[in-house]
Amino acid sequence: MSKGYVTIPVGYSRVDGEPLELNTVFRTLEDANKYAASDLSYAGQVIAVVNSKVTIYTIVGSSYNENGTAVRPLKLRQIYTPELTYDIGESPMIIDYNLDHLPNVTIVDSDGNICECQITYENTDSTRRIIISWNGSLEGAKVYLR
Repeated sequence: MSKGYVTIPVGYSRVDGEPLELNTVFRTLEDANKYAASDLSYAGQVIAVVNSKVTIYTIVGSSYNENGTAVRPLKLRQIYTPELTYDIGESPMIIDYNLDHLPNVTIVDSDGNICECQITYENTDSTRRIIISWNGSLEGAKVYLR
């Protein structure tokens, strides 16, 4: 005999501009980290930090037991950050950034052409830095980090 399931139609309507689930949108990264470490979070949950930009994280286990269940504490892994844009400066241009990954760097001139430049990453425990060097003029160009 197969199991029987009762199907109950459930509907909902958004009545305001807030998330449907209480713990999915946070105003600070600190609040998101506190939530990830709490007993309410679960591995695989997707949350957002919304301040001057929107950054999306997934909650992952720091380790997993033999059953594949995440062992606490859980932590955040950034899966999306908006593109950061800078006006080109003098060569070499130094950009300090605060991302948890090495961003892709694209330099686009004022005509929309992608420019070849030398990109150097200098990352230590306390500094995350990109150094961009080029020859010639890149007046009006933009640097995009993603």
